[in-house]
Amino acid sequence: MLSDLFNYEKETFFNYINLIGSASYPHLPTIAYKSLPFQTVPHELTYSSSYFPRAETTRILTDKANILLHGLFEGSEEYDCDIQPWSGTQANQIVFNAVLKPGDRILALDLKSGGHISYHSFNKRFYNLDTYECGPDGLIDYTELCEKILAVKPQLVIIGGSSYPRSFKYEAVHQSCQEVGSLLLADIAHRDIYIAAKLHESPFGFADFITTTTHKALRGPRGGIILYKGKFARQLKNSVFPVMQGAPDIASMISKVSCLQFNTPDEVQRFALSARHSIARFKEFFESKRFPLISDGTDTHLLLVDIRCTGETGKELERLLEKNMILINRNCIPQDPLKANLASGIRLGSLGVASLGFNSEELNFVISQLEQVFQGHQADVRRIKSLIHEKVSQYLKGWENGMSEVKMRMIGQ
Repeated sequence: MLSDLFNYEKETFFNYINLIGSASYPHLPTIAYKSLPFQTVPHELTYSSSYFPRAETTRILTDKANILLHGLFEGSEEYDCDIQPWSGTQANQIVFNAVLKPGDRILALDLKSGGHISYHSFNKRFYNLDTYECGPDGLIDYTELCEKILAVKPQLVIIGGSSYPRSFKYEAVHQSCQEVGSLLLADIAHRDIYIAAKLHESPFGFADFITTTTHKALRGPRGGIILYKGKFARQLKNSVFPVMQGAPDIASMISKVSCLQFNTPDEVQRFALSARHSIARFKEFFESKRFPLISDGTDTHLLLVDIRCTGETGKELERLLEKNMILINRNCIPQDPLKANLASGIRLGSLGVASLGFNSEELNFVISQLEQVFQGHQADVRRIKSLIHEKVSQYLKGWENGMSEVKMRMIGQ
């Protein structure tokens, strides 16, 4: 069974054009650290003390991550970080548990407007959840949002989303939160590199908590990061342990620090511009075919396309493209009449092709294959497999180098 699953995942990795919005290829020397067998000592610790000997590594890694994050994000010096969370969802849940009581009110972006499902599925169990939506143009109306904050008076406002392709305006929301005493959480997964590269407005100085993931645009191991203002340190740390998780994974924490070392300001600027250049090519294609684009475009690597003109659902188009070796995902659009498992839209992203360094000619080929499928023809599956195999094989050289370095460090050479 394991052999079959391995081959299934290997086929996905080597043969498919991956345009899933959240998918990227990790920096392999960074990901190699996840193979370290450092799990013999549990590292559970509270705000003030640890429960086991030789558990200082967690604090040392956290301190190093703080320095690197302060260097990456301008204006972040008043924030501390926690790099233990296993995912972005868990990072958010740690914040909820730290500062909210059951029955408190949260205001978050509606699912069909691009909000992440974790804001809803978890919060509805413990808190009162209100939502704000995009307007008919697919954009957030910040005047309406601020008015809703003043009316609802939530304990926490979440600014963030997984399929909203535009940047966010944190300062305006912060001002309304200040008026009614609401805390502000900025979930910058999908937007972290654009904020670091100063291509988007920054939440630093405005948000009380900032969460992100290390496996999307930062191209590191799968996991989450929390940045928080220092006054919340005790609540945050005690929410991590003993409430929301047990011992951290030291190998993953090392890998996250390596990821942050890789993401220098220059590298982040380069990759952010590359991802936006790549998605612009796809935007041009869909516009040329008269597909409505939600919010009329993008400020990120994400594109949300209304595909109702095809007569297909998002689910049907997702499966059709998969048969042609192209991966995207179905996605609801604002005011979508269909349920999420069918959806009237598709979401695609450019992190995968940008991670593999696709040039203009290769991007043109990918777009031509999308066009073939949309016109009812078969994509050139043989050429797709050949191209992806070549790009991934080049990429995997970094894996060999990274594994060799980790192995040599482990055995003392």
